[in-house]
Amino acid sequence: MFIIILEFVLLNEIWTFEQILLLNKTSKSVYLVFDEIKPLLEISFYRNNFHPKVFSKLQNLSNINFLKFKDCISVDCLDQLLELISSNCNTLKRLDLSDNWINANYTKRLSGVLRTCTSLNHLDLSCNRIRSEGATELAEVLSSLTSLNHLDLRSNKIKAEGAESLASLISQCPFIKHFDLSDNNIGIEGTHSLVGVLTNLNSLNLSYNWFEDQGNDLIENLKECTILTNLSIADNNIDIEGVKRFGRVLPYLTRLITLNISGNRFDVEGTDILTGVLRKCTTLTHLDFSSNYMDEVGCTSFAQVFEQCISLVHLNLGRNLIRSAGATSLAGVLGQCTALSHLDLSDNMIEADGIASLALALICSPIKYLNLSCNLLGSDGAESLASVLVYPQYPKLVSLDLCNTRIGPNGAASLARVLVCPHNLSLAIKYLNLCNNGIGLEMVNTISNMVEQCSKLQTLNLSYNED
Repeated sequence: MFIIILEFVLLNEIWTFEQILLLNKTSKSVYLVFDEIKPLLEISFYRNNFHPKVFSKLQNLSNINFLKFKDCISVDCLDQLLELISSNCNTLKRLDLSDNWINANYTKRLSGVLRTCTSLNHLDLSCNRIRSEGATELAEVLSSLTSLNHLDLRSNKIKAEGAESLASLISQCPFIKHFDLSDNNIGIEGTHSLVGVLTNLNSLNLSYNWFEDQGNDLIENLKECTILTNLSIADNNIDIEGVKRFGRVLPYLTRLITLNISGNRFDVEGTDILTGVLRKCTTLTHLDFSSNYMDEVGCTSFAQVFEQCISLVHLNLGRNLIRSAGATSLAGVLGQCTALSHLDLSDNMIEADGIASLALALICSPIKYLNLSCNLLGSDGAESLASVLVYPQYPKLVSLDLCNTRIGPNGAASLARVLVCPHNLSLAIKYLNLCNNGIGLEMVNTISNMVEQCSKLQTLNLSYNED
């Protein structure tokens, strides 16, 4: 059994098949791969300006389980793609045709072929141009595919009429467990059509639909979705009434693992309501609360979430209004999150004193990935971080992002000296981003020469640091 993934990045022009062969990095040519290695299980092409001659060779293949043609299908290849899907209809389990500008007319033709794919489990048609007409065509066909478990239709301009058709599909198909309808501008009618039909879902993404007050009934109905493990309602500009309703809903979602409520611009009252409830969501491992106007007061309240949500692994508080006092409040409870490995505090207003508090908290924290980009560290903040990285008991940090933090040449030099210190062999940093920090070309060259001695560092970004 083999899995072949051929991901050529061929941009800006149609490449001939001979040129594609020249760029093939395997020991065999594409022809020989397709002729001699069987059975193939997966074929994946990504960002290719795909030539029809390649499809002529693919037509000989059968028993494929997974087809992925992402951002690479030209108009000339559409008919051949349908033939390839049709010839593998009995074995195809996953189909990814995302980012291909598939329109409503082509969706109708695709639907006719999908009708025969009775083993299809995962369908990704995201970032196309299916629109409401195409969504209606799909809904009529997909209801007969009882193996379908995962349906991704995000960013397709489906709007209200299409959402109504898909709501009917979801209500008829309890076998669909993962549904993504984000970024489709479904409107008030589409929002209302989803009320009461989502109860069998494990994963639901309705982000970027701008509910505002129109989605409050849908938000309240989410309390019936008691088996949800993943929920995203980001960037919907939920009003305070919606926040209150969602606060009442969360205690019912006892299996929730991943929650994304970013970009809703909650005010102080909304943040206070949600943090009071989030403390009870003890199953959460991933929480995105970014872009919500969280200020010092909200951050102090949010810090209390750590006292109960000890299972958190990923936490995103970026693009808020957190200052040093808020960072200090967070630092005081970081040690209680014994599973936390990813922390994003980017694009806030944390200054050196707040960074100093965070740096001390890192000594007792399991955090491996830390993003502090677009804050106000200055050289003092960088030196605070450097001072804790030398601790023998702190080998955990793998990635540190300090892009656009005003650390200057002195701060950058402090960090570089830690990386190359011969007594700091336990340090595990593999990625360090110091771009856009006013370091200056001379210090950039100096640091570049210094870190050549650091064998563990894999990526160092020093771009945009000219004098």
